[in-house]
Amino acid sequence: VSHEEVQARLKTGGIADTEVEDLFNSLDSDHNGTVSVQEFCDGCLLWKEQANYQSILMMQNSVWKAAFTISEKIEKVSQAICTQFDLLDQALDQRRRGIGDVGPIRD
Repeated sequence: VSHEEVQARLKTGGIADTEVEDLFNSLDSDHNGTVSVQEFCDGCLLWKEQANYQSILMMQNSVWKAAFTISEKIEKVSQAICTQFDLLDQALDQRRRGIGDVGPIRD
């Protein structure tokens, strides 16, 4: 298929001349001015691989963001638990020493 044929067919589909030019040039791997069936198939397979790769990268990024958020929340919960244990430890120490009436331990 020649460049002119591709351009005419895609233009009727509403694709701009510059986009057709880019598409044709990316498919015409041997730069002879035509796109063979093999070049077309190879180009389609390459685009599919790139789309799959981009999807994987996007999913990986989402997983990393989620893991980071979960890690931050775990750290906050851990700090809150440590603070509560420190307060409990202080209250128990005061009771053991007989310093003041701490009263019942509440949450």
